[in-house]
Amino acid sequence: MTVSSVVEPPRMEELVRYSRWRRGAIPVFIILGVDIFTVLLFGIISPSFVFLSLQSFKDLALNGCQTALLGVGVAFLLGAGELDISLGANIILSSVVGGKVMVAMASTNSGAAIALGVIACIATGAAGGLFNSVVVTRLRVNSFIATLASLGIMTGLADVLTGGYDIAGIPLALQRDFGIANLFGVIPEPFAVVFVIVIAAGFLLRRTRFGLRTL
Repeated sequence: MTVSSVVEPPRMEELVRYSRWRRGAIPVFIILGVDIFTVLLFGIISPSFVFLSLQSFKDLALNGCQTALLGVGVAFLLGAGELDISLGANIILSSVVGGKVMVAMASTNSGAAIALGVIACIATGAAGGLFNSVVVTRLRVNSFIATLASLGIMTGLADVLTGGYDIAGIPLALQRDFGIANLFGVIPEPFAVVFVIVIAAGFLLRRTRFGLRTL
């Protein structure tokens, strides 16, 4: 047995891994470069460089939280070769149910009202996703058609529950203690939560058997 026969297979495996990493990393770095260029460009041409201020970056981070969360869900769907166009409607219905629960419980205890509202919101979203998955996987309905139908159903339910009006009476503590709160006075708390979810979802998708089977 020669030295080359022992060393060569691991080296080839490393080269294959590097090649795969490079193919996946190049588009990411291109998009990142475009984003950085765009931020710098508009920051330089903005009056008094206001777009490069700390508050501007905090606003960007806060406003991107919802989109990032949607992106996490869509990543799993696209990896599995499916499509869900009812995500927006699911968010609306979940928010309405959660808001209704908070308003109903706010008079007793705002902390408990917020906790129960969040649970109701998550449960409603999960129920909507479960409904779509059953229709697609068990009834063999195309995911585009199934989620198109559920989009109308969820939007209609949200409209019926609210009567077409905004929900008033949401506990102010939800906004004060989380929505506009900052970690260490710098990082918006919603962004911190979303960041952890994105990292965890990336690990689940790339490093676990479930994630690899999804891809």
